[in-house]
Parts: sequence; C-alpha cells; structure tokens
Amino acid sequence: MIINQEVSKQSSAGSGSLPTPTFDQQIVQTQITCQDGDTIAIGGVMSESSGHTSQGIPGLARIPGVGMLFGSQTRNKERTELILFMTPHVIYDRTDLLEASEQVKNSMRRIRKLIVE
Repeated sequence: MIINQEVSKQSSAGSGSLPTPTFDQQIVQTQITCQDGDTIAIGGVMSESSGHTSQGIPGLARIPGVGMLFGSQTRNKERTELILFMTPHVIYDRTDLLEASEQVKNSMRRIRKLIVE
C-alpha cells in the first residue's frame, strides 16, 4: 500500500504587489506492507516555528535595565507533528463491502451526534 501525506498552510510571506496568497506545503510518501486488520502508525510530517515580538515606547523600551518598564517582549514556540493511524481491511466480495460501508456510516452518525451536543 502506498500512502501520501500532505500538510498545507497559508504562508505569512507574500510576494509581489498583488495580494495573492502563498502556501507552504509538506508532502511525504510511504510504502508499507501489513496483514489484514493490523494497525499501523506512520509519523512523517513535523514542523517547528518560533517567534519573538517586542512592543513598547520607542527609544525608552531599549534602555538596558529599565527598558522592561516601558515595553514588553513575547516569545512563542510551536511544534506540529502529523501521526497517521490506520487499520486496513481487505474486502473480498460485495457482502464485505456492504458491511464495511454500514460501519463507516454508523461511525459518522456517532461523530455527528457528538459534534452537535
């Protein structure tokens, strides 16, 4: 089985004078072999970002020692990791297909009910 994972997000950096969005994209392809009903875990797409912002009264916020009285600094760090859990099942005939379809429908109804509540 060949599995493709993709994470896309809008990039904060724009290019040119037109306000068209740009996107960051991470793509991973994995090939696995497993038995029917075995659960597999695939981790592949990870990202880390950090940022630093400073606010304050211009000039006064940069004075060593007392500058922190006239401004503030914020640091943030974010980590994202995509882990995919799968339990593949081989469908041999139409009866298996109908049973699998019914299981998926029932699962979606339960999820929908949880979301509404």
